[in-house]
Amino acid sequence: MEDKSVTKTNGKSNLPISISEFEKMGSGFEEATSDSYQIPMLKLLQKMTDEADSDNPAYIEGAKPGMFMNSVSKDLYDGKGGIKVIPCYYRRMFAEWIPRDEADGGKLVGMHHPQSDIVQNAQPSDRNSINKKFDKNDLIDTRMHFCLLLANYELPEPILLSWSNSALGRSKGWMTRMQNLKLKDNGKMITAPSFSHIWTIDSQQESNSKGSWYVPTVKGCEQIKDADLIQAGFKFYETIKSEGDSILAQNMDKGNF
Repeated sequence: MEDKSVTKTNGKSNLPISISEFEKMGSGFEEATSDSYQIPMLKLLQKMTDEADSDNPAYIEGAKPGMFMNSVSKDLYDGKGGIKVIPCYYRRMFAEWIPRDEADGGKLVGMHHPQSDIVQNAQPSDRNSINKKFDKNDLIDTRMHFCLLLANYELPEPILLSWSNSALGRSKGWMTRMQNLKLKDNGKMITAPSFSHIWTIDSQQESNSKGSWYVPTVKGCEQIKDADLIQAGFKFYETIKSEGDSILAQNMDKGNF
């Protein structure tokens, strides 16, 4: 696994020079733009996921169904123990997939806003489904939560939770709980910004007559007391709000879904 930690000795960072000296230097990222990076997806591994199949070339050592996996670094996180995230921005999109029984089946070919002409003119995929059909392709109602992952509290990492189908209800429930959180100061009350709280998410198994699968489950939350962490969440919020479409396009081009 990639080590993201900051080594410390006796409470002090074990750096060759001070942070203030680093701040006087260039970063090396001056010409980088949003299309220079990927926002990793945090995938919930299933029984049929390639990375959790020990006979598949894409298998990740130690990967098991029910675990979370970073799609870029391939880091694994225990689904039972859960992960801690700061939700910073929410977006609903319709992901356009080629059906698996067609040529290039299972390939993502588009991301569409709910009010786009393609989505508005599409037909329901079946009587009870929120998903749609456009030509032969499937338009899957997808709820995207852009978060900071706190696997290491010193280095919050941008990630994307992309939930659809059986996880739609979990997303709606989470959004409702976030909307109900309030902040009060000097007699004034406001709806808490989503990036003002840390949430714990784990995975749980569900099943029916056709089989079993894992779904994300949102647990409790705690208010953030660290101003720097709130600022990090706000900065990520601003980035996705202004550049979300281009970031999603870059992720799609790189096969990061």
